[in-house]
Amino acid sequence: MAGEQAKNKLDPAQILDGMLEMDGALAPHYSYFHDYSATNMAYLWMQGAREIVGLKRHWQSVQREPIPGSHKYRIWVPWFRKVPKTDGEEGETVELLGGWNDVPCIYTLSQTTGEPVKPKPVPKWELPQMLGKLGMRAAEFDGRSGNLQGYSRGVEIAVSPIAANPFKTWIHEAGHIALGHTLAHTYEHYHTDRNVMEFQAEAVAYIVLNLLGVMDEETARYSRGYVRHYLHNEKPPEQAVRQVLTVADRILRAGRVAIAE
Repeated sequence: MAGEQAKNKLDPAQILDGMLEMDGALAPHYSYFHDYSATNMAYLWMQGAREIVGLKRHWQSVQREPIPGSHKYRIWVPWFRKVPKTDGEEGETVELLGGWNDVPCIYTLSQTTGEPVKPKPVPKWELPQMLGKLGMRAAEFDGRSGNLQGYSRGVEIAVSPIAANPFKTWIHEAGHIALGHTLAHTYEHYHTDRNVMEFQAEAVAYIVLNLLGVMDEETARYSRGYVRHYLHNEKPPEQAVRQVLTVADRILRAGRVAIAE
């Protein structure tokens, strides 16, 4: 199988650029069959996919078949390697992420034929559930500056009662916590690492709001400008972007309310 897969290197910064331009209204199309990561949603967008997407077996499950010779869209698929378990019996192994393969395996709706596709309800998303699942909690806002939208300390988030966009502020501050920025040993470096930390938290907020479909154009312009301001038009560190994409997925999944069958 490995010989059939492209070994292109995943460029997190390029994926983030795609996410900052992606139309969040397409998220339900990308997640119709499978809960794809923000990374793969952005990658599908960058390739031009604008419809419901799925593997061959997904389409077959709804009595549709890919049209022979159709171009396949690509997604990033993890591969794992086995390493000896350090605290187990001799010969025991554990699987660790080895990397990502760029695999052409996705078809869009228009590349398939068969039965009509039925609409699916979009899962609800709840802020209190996200906070509880990620071990965060609300705190009373005691900021004295009228310009302060909110802040986070430890696992607590306080949002100003006059915040311009309270929900985005909640997610921005949740991003800080989930990224580890509010840990004591990290917070000490906030002033020296502020640009990267603020870029990360705002990028998380942008991705979450965009994929939840609650990002209006004015907020999107402000948020993109905020991200790029703290980057000073420089390419962000690769590890910092990977953390953004991982945390955005964690927040999205933590707040999603399962739909009863």
